[in-house]
Amino acid sequence: MSDSIRLFWKKSATKAQHYQMRYKRKEEQENWKFVQTDQDENVVLITGLMSDPGYIFQVRGVYENQQGCFGPENPALKTSKSLGSSLLKYSIKVQKEVLKDINSWQMNKEKPETKTQEQKKSFLVRFAR
Repeated sequence: MSDSIRLFWKKSATKAQHYQMRYKRKEEQENWKFVQTDQDENVVLITGLMSDPGYIFQVRGVYENQQGCFGPENPALKTSKSLGSSLLKYSIKVQKEVLKDINSWQMNKEKPETKTQEQKKSFLVRFAR
């Protein structure tokens, strides 16, 4: 899955209530996003990432009455390229009027078999443009 990453880290010597992870895209000036573990676990799954950019992550432990400091930034980790993006080289741009034709063709109560050959050809010619 290219829109998620599972991260592991070394637990602190002191038992934590939970861990917080912050992350953002490496090359972007954006705010940090945060996730946390449920307990003293050293693994987290982060979802909803964009495919292919580098992300930086930092982790810290949260203890009874205090939060630890965030650790150092990791070298940028990249998510894998989306399988969907590989389809772009095989796709075509469809104009709005073609989409209207497709929608009207699909929503028409008549069965496709009742369309005349001329209607079918006309639709296919417009779709192929």
